[in-house]
Amino acid sequence: MASSTCVESCNGCSQNDELLLLENKCVGTVDLYQRHIFWCTGFATKWPVKVENEGMAVPLRNVMRERKDELKIPFKLTACEDPLLPESDTTLDLLVFPEGRRYRGVTAGQMPDFVEDVVINGKQSDRVPNEPLPTKRYMFVCVHNAKDARCGSAGPPLIAELRRQLDALGKGESHGGPDSVVVRGCSHIGGHKWAGNVLVYPVGDWYGTVKAEHTKDLQLVVRQAVSQSTDAHSDADSDPLLVRHLWRGRLGLDKDAQTALLNKWIAASPLCSATKAADASAAVPTETPAVHANGQAAEASLGSKLLNTITLGYLGSSTKS
Repeated sequence: MASSTCVESCNGCSQNDELLLLENKCVGTVDLYQRHIFWCTGFATKWPVKVENEGMAVPLRNVMRERKDELKIPFKLTACEDPLLPESDTTLDLLVFPEGRRYRGVTAGQMPDFVEDVVINGKQSDRVPNEPLPTKRYMFVCVHNAKDARCGSAGPPLIAELRRQLDALGKGESHGGPDSVVVRGCSHIGGHKWAGNVLVYPVGDWYGTVKAEHTKDLQLVVRQAVSQSTDAHSDADSDPLLVRHLWRGRLGLDKDAQTALLNKWIAASPLCSATKAADASAAVPTETPAVHANGQAAEASLGSKLLNTITLGYLGSSTKS
């Protein structure tokens, strides 16, 4: 259980992890956003509570504040570890997803151009030097201990296990190439009770209550990360397979759309088809489907029952290797 240094109250969250899964509370817990910008900075162990008030993040934050009325495209701004990057008081490296680009050595004088081109207009800048990342496959894990001790406790061992599994598949960062997956610690992304939190790009899937000791869950998360297309748009409707019980949401979807998409996946699953057939043969009346904002019916009640069936199976089995 997280210590009293958590900025947010733990309220016994660690004991409630299984309850959260059983109640299907993970899905629909990610606010709508279209772009995620990470600034690269040292080791997370050195980050203060408000890491955005340190170093070259300050001029970036200031420009965004000055132009806040023009920030129409929802985005997230997060610090990420980059231990190999020399510390600098004059430049900042920025990673932009889902595009998978690195803006290298951005100066304070270039921040207004970056904010206008990338953040406000949502396009690749031709005024600030940038390059495609060697691989677009990234996984970010919240490790911001000064902000939230629960994330600070869950994150580091989770990173170590993710890297171990990726290396075993020949997909770790050290293997290089466009199919490799980079794992980085990041600052607090919200969702204290969902620690450990894992973000998978370029598609932008969020997973919560992920634990280093749950090896089988991690194998599924890793498999999903290495199998997804590097084109975020082509995989925008893809199903996160058997990691549904940990799925919080996805880039580009609001909370209602996240829930509707999960119900769509479950309704299309073989288990759902078998359940429908059994219900029909037994002449059991079906419940009225819930209608979402997009006007399409999603069988929410059946979806919840099936997700609970899947989750109960997960909780009842050994998830340790």
